[in-house]
Amino acid sequence: SAQVLSKGGPLMINPYNAKQVASSIKQALEMSPEEKLNRWNTMIKLINEHDSTNWVTNCLNAIDNAWIQEQEFQSFNLNSLNQKKFNEKYFMSSDNVTVNKDSKRLIILNLGSLTSNVNVQGSSISPVQKQYIDKVLRDLTNDPQNIIYIISYLKRVDLTRKYKRIPELGLISENGGYIKLADSSRWISVVDVNELQWMPQIIDLVANLSEKLNGSTIEVEECTIRFHTEQVFDMDPEHKRALVGDLITHINDLYSRDNVHATLVNGIVIVQESNLAIRSLSFVISSHNNDKLFNGPIKLLPSSSSCSPLTQPNEEIIQTNSIDSTVENSLSGRSNSANSVIVHNGISGFTNSNRIGLVVYAGGDSPVDEDIYSFCNEKFKNGEIDYVLTIKANNSVIKKNNDMTNLSSLAGSKINGVNQLFSLLSNANSDICL
Repeated sequence: SAQVLSKGGPLMINPYNAKQVASSIKQALEMSPEEKLNRWNTMIKLINEHDSTNWVTNCLNAIDNAWIQEQEFQSFNLNSLNQKKFNEKYFMSSDNVTVNKDSKRLIILNLGSLTSNVNVQGSSISPVQKQYIDKVLRDLTNDPQNIIYIISYLKRVDLTRKYKRIPELGLISENGGYIKLADSSRWISVVDVNELQWMPQIIDLVANLSEKLNGSTIEVEECTIRFHTEQVFDMDPEHKRALVGDLITHINDLYSRDNVHATLVNGIVIVQESNLAIRSLSFVISSHNNDKLFNGPIKLLPSSSSCSPLTQPNEEIIQTNSIDSTVENSLSGRSNSANSVIVHNGISGFTNSNRIGLVVYAGGDSPVDEDIYSFCNEKFKNGEIDYVLTIKANNSVIKKNNDMTNLSSLAGSKINGVNQLFSLLSNANSDICL
């Protein structure tokens, strides 16, 4: 396959790029005998190492891993979440667990996954519902025990605009690439610039297919590529699915070693680094716990996000054992805030925050959501977090024999949608006020 043979042997081509194919044929015809022999030796070595025995072994290992993963999915029973069960978690009340009464609640909401009818740059919450959601979010952020984050596929400029009236909110854009810490006005990147070098190549790959799909569009975000095919109507659906499927397979085969993954969601091919969401949540938890355990690149971004992600003049936060007051002031959205942000050993943390005792994540059934459900469950299993509540919006159901049957998920509970979620949050928060 392309993934195995891409180490200097064959001439790698993009099958959708006719000019590149022609150029590679010309290069092969004009190649010197010495180069042909060197390339042949490289390829035969790889082929001998990746023979049928190796292929069978890899297939069996993949089957074993898939079976283990399916058992994990089936072991989680999606119970309907009611107010009583929600409050037990929200107030961290259990006879089996002792937590500091001032422990923080980290609540992360993926509103794009939670609402099947939400449209932001293509989705829409009604103004009345948006006002209600903003009010609940504002009330939640007013509780000093709460740390609230919104995670979204949106670019940071769009996410900032959407929630500009609630500056206390933490924001995570592009499914994990960029983070605005709660109570801060500056954005932080956990993306390594070197990890973005795949973008121009895949943009070229997608652009060549886009020419064949009338109505398709390419949306390039700061660390994500979106290929919209949902408006392609003048082509046989089976042929369209085959072309899109070949593109996804080609990207995943060729770039899997770069940790880049393509997936199809509602007719949109989404390409990005596969572990960005987990990396961003690890950073957020480490920051608010001030435990300095986060490993990875951290960059403080300029105030403007108008420049390209590949040329953006990011200012890297150098790891240090001392507090840099300049960075502290630039990160802190409120100079007199009780939860002033500092940078220490390369990560920022809240100086007087107690540790996080509860993590709540509410999302849908996308691969990003499932990765985060798994991440939260592991944090609980390892004893790093005392309480975890993973909530899946019950949009992902299939109708079978007139019954609504849940699809497999690593989430622990289910709800009927965004309205129920915000009702649970609002009621719990009202109980505190009372």
